[in-house]
Amino acid sequence: MIGVGCGRPSGGGGGSTPTLTIGVFSDAGLTNPITTANFNDTIYINLSVSGITATNYRFFVSETNAFELTEQSSATLEWTVGTFNDIMIYAEGDDGSIISASLDVFTVAINSDIDAEAFIAKHNAESGQTMAIAQQQVIQGLFQRIKGIGTTFGSDLWTLLVNSNSEVYPFCPVSDSVINVAACAVDMIDPSVTASFVNFLPSDFTANGITGASSKYMEMKRAPSDFNQNSIGIDGYNRSSLIGTRTIVGANDGTAANSTGTLAFLSNYKINGSFVSFTDSSVLGLNSLNRTTATHADRYRDGVLVKSQTNTSAAPITNKFYGFANNTGSVSEYYFTGELAMIAARRGFTTNEMADWNEAWLYYQTNIITGGRNV
Repeated sequence: MIGVGCGRPSGGGGGSTPTLTIGVFSDAGLTNPITTANFNDTIYINLSVSGITATNYRFFVSETNAFELTEQSSATLEWTVGTFNDIMIYAEGDDGSIISASLDVFTVAINSDIDAEAFIAKHNAESGQTMAIAQQQVIQGLFQRIKGIGTTFGSDLWTLLVNSNSEVYPFCPVSDSVINVAACAVDMIDPSVTASFVNFLPSDFTANGITGASSKYMEMKRAPSDFNQNSIGIDGYNRSSLIGTRTIVGANDGTAANSTGTLAFLSNYKINGSFVSFTDSSVLGLNSLNRTTATHADRYRDGVLVKSQTNTSAAPITNKFYGFANNTGSVSEYYFTGELAMIAARRGFTTNEMADWNEAWLYYQTNIITGGRNV
């Protein structure tokens, strides 16, 4: 857009009125002009002034309701998009005596993710409240990372999760201080159908996560049999220093300790096969079980492989997964008594995909509330 210059003569002056043009580009070379951008993109705002030889430039950029002023000698401002609101830009350039200013706003439309919008809408419907802007922005950023934007290997995990009917619960708060029980049951992948919390109390829910206890479990939507025998994974973001027979996500047939099932004990573990004996040096953060072959059952912590055990897979069972407990089909057991900030049941991921998966959740847990709930 072209803004007509506001002449401010000093010591006389005259001639034609200077003009200023705002341009926004996707590259530092200013070869690709844009009017739209994505969250976390780097954009380049360039001012072209005619009628004077400008030596000083002022950029007024708004990502919210207030404008941030940047004053510099360069005509180009590098800007990282930190919002899902449209960006508004005004600008001025001067030569020390005459100012050329934009009188019309230049707007950069920021793209929001349609699937993130669907999750936010369902979250709002379940809670009866509107998710705060800060939390909405982090949800948008999480969806983008799961879709491969901003992660090391750029894995499109979203397509893998959708095509395998995976379920993922981020336990997203309404705001920094408010969390809603019903909204925590909303699945990121298919928000139309929610999970169910059994025997939990409202006091078990905080903006940091959900704390389990004896008799309390979350009935999820999928069973191990909903996934391929040799492509299955489960996750839980653990904020508690607990080691022992405590199940983050579990389903078992209840006939024997090594019967076919999928459990996530913080000590031993199993995933469509027999138990693997293992104790990790730490249990905080993103704990994941992952099977991608018929011969190995793997354990990851914060996206890093910490145990790979030769372990023959067995046919998956049909009992639904429970969160915060194991489901034997007749009773819930091995209750998780600590605090979880996310759980998931999904298809198996490759090593690179696991690294990207962790990056997405590290971003989310670090930013979803002020000060973060990452550990």
